Amino acid sequence: MTKYLNHWRLEKPAFAAASEPDQTYIPQRWKCDLDIVNILCHQSGTLNLIISENGHGKSSLARYINNNLSVNTHDTIVVALFYQESKSGWLIPKLAKFLGYQGQVDSLKASLEYVAQALDKIATENRLLSIIIDEADKLSNQQALEEIHNLISIQSIAPACINFTIIGTQKIQSLIEDSPKFTGRIRHCTKIPPLDLLETREYIRSRLKSVGLSHEIVPEASIRYLHSLSKGIFAKINTHMENALIRAWMNKTHIIDTHFFHAEAAEQKIELRSKDQAKPVANNEHSELKYEREENRILQYPPREIPKATKPTTINHDISKFNDINDINDINDINDINNINDINDINDINDINDINDINDINDINEQQPSHETESPAKAPSHKKNDSVTQKNKRKKIVDEDKNGLSSEDIELSSLFGNDNEDSSGF
Repeated sequence: MTKYLNHWRLEKPAFAAASEPDQTYIPQRWKCDLDIVNILCHQSGTLNLIISENGHGKSSLARYINNNLSVNTHDTIVVALFYQESKSGWLIPKLAKFLGYQGQVDSLKASLEYVAQALDKIATENRLLSIIIDEADKLSNQQALEEIHNLISIQSIAPACINFTIIGTQKIQSLIEDSPKFTGRIRHCTKIPPLDLLETREYIRSRLKSVGLSHEIVPEASIRYLHSLSKGIFAKINTHMENALIRAWMNKTHIIDTHFFHAEAAEQKIELRSKDQAKPVANNEHSELKYEREENRILQYPPREIPKATKPTTINHDISKFNDINDINDINDINDINNINDINDINDINDINDINDINDINDINEQQPSHETESPAKAPSHKKNDSVTQKNKRKKIVDEDKNGLSSEDIELSSLFGNDNEDSSGF
């Protein structure tokens, strides 16, 4: 521990211990609501709520409010609940002891009488008693709220000098709002959100400055990575920063690099998006706003997911329905026989086609006799027969024409001879 503190020249750990009340970091957007709380703490009979999730610095806010109330005008008590309270009677003994009661705190009646006397004295001095209840979500039911309600209500018939500030989670807000006794009693409710990137940067630099370290030991990329890792929650920022300082000491360096946070994220099994590991460095508010727009755009249009490849499915044939391997062989034999029958059918069809082709060829040969097969000696006789046939046809036509001719035409035709004669005689 001493070597670690000497490495950083510290008197105490920078982020492990709580900061001093006057050095508590308050973001600018919180100040308006906290100013309202401070004003209401200067009035009697008021009930204020401060609501935030665990790790958002509720206890630091309780000390901050207490530190801002002047001791000249206020008596302030901060009650931190460590156990679940389900019955009334838990507040009066604590209040009596704070106001100086020396008797038995177990006697509720004696404690209540002493508190009533002390409140009269505070009212006559024109002072106020501010009661700040931290970790108020440990009040488990409405019966545990009885004392708070009674101390607020009694001020209508007695000198008013008490106000309450209750700090807790959403649970205590719902419990109080559901109680009919507190209807209209809540003067103000402040909800504390997580830190954004700018506020995370300012918080880290303010804590480093409070212990005498330069903000340059944490580069901008490391701050962005830490913000994405912590989600702007005070407790997580403190834990990660303290561990990173220890790792930097172990590596003998004075720069908090991002890989120191990578190691912690791996140990805690925190999965970070790849875009958070390399973000642009912003040096002013304009670039900061530009980065916020880019982050919103990525959230609106997320990258497409590539579907995972699936293994091919295999079909397993179930042969359990076959009683014997011989059955399978018999089926194969039947298939082979069918194939043979099919081949025989095809052969029969081919035979039929061949016979038809032969018949067609014979018909053609009968209609058109082939001259190529005859000898050259018989070829002139065919030509002579054709010429005789043509002469007979012409003679028949002439005879038919003579029947329709006149006597003059016949005489003229006789002058030229008969058509029976050969053309060589003419």
